[in-house]
Amino acid sequence: SFGVETVLPVVGHLTMTNSASLQGDAPLDGLATIAGTNLTRGLTGATGADAVSRGVRVEIEGQSAPVLSFNDSAIHVHIPQSLGTGVGSVVVTVAGSVIAADDARVVGANPGVFTIPQTGAGEAVALLASGAAYTRSPFPARTNNQPSEIALLGTGWRNSLPVTVQIGGKSAKVNYVGKSGGFPGLDQINAVIPDGVTGAASVVITTASGAVSRSGVVITVQ
Repeated sequence: SFGVETVLPVVGHLTMTNSASLQGDAPLDGLATIAGTNLTRGLTGATGADAVSRGVRVEIEGQSAPVLSFNDSAIHVHIPQSLGTGVGSVVVTVAGSVIAADDARVVGANPGVFTIPQTGAGEAVALLASGAAYTRSPFPARTNNQPSEIALLGTGWRNSLPVTVQIGGKSAKVNYVGKSGGFPGLDQINAVIPDGVTGAASVVITTASGAVSRSGVVITVQ
């Protein structure tokens, strides 16, 4: 009005999913990936400190979600336990300007295993835990004449225990399930490779609530 044309900035769209599986809803107290276009105005960073110094910020229902790493097409965040579950607004800002916003859902459990490369499917991020070796795939079926134990890394199952694990279509004994080290949102399962499993063996995790991990994740057993 008054002969002045006001042009409002364009706010982009976004989606938010499990960071490991890149499918389904974001898990509470887990790791989530926000995807979109031109999310950070070309800025990149690999740490939370980078996000703070460059003004990259994410809020979910008005609550800050710590940014762990970011680029123009993906922002990786930790979903705070205090947020609770349900549908809420997700807002990305850079230097105080709103870049993208949409509603997204946070759920109590949505198990996902990280993969190499990180596409949501393929070779699982896992380590041989037997004998404190902590070596990567391929894994021996047995270590020191005992079935080998592996540590699977992912997110989205800590709130719905116990879990069950299948490796190569067979039930695997679970020796540990819970948080992994001090990295926020990262979960770990230590499971024993069942006898008779060889080659590219599928890994399926089911939580107590019935949530099931994405298909197509495997480990290689020799």
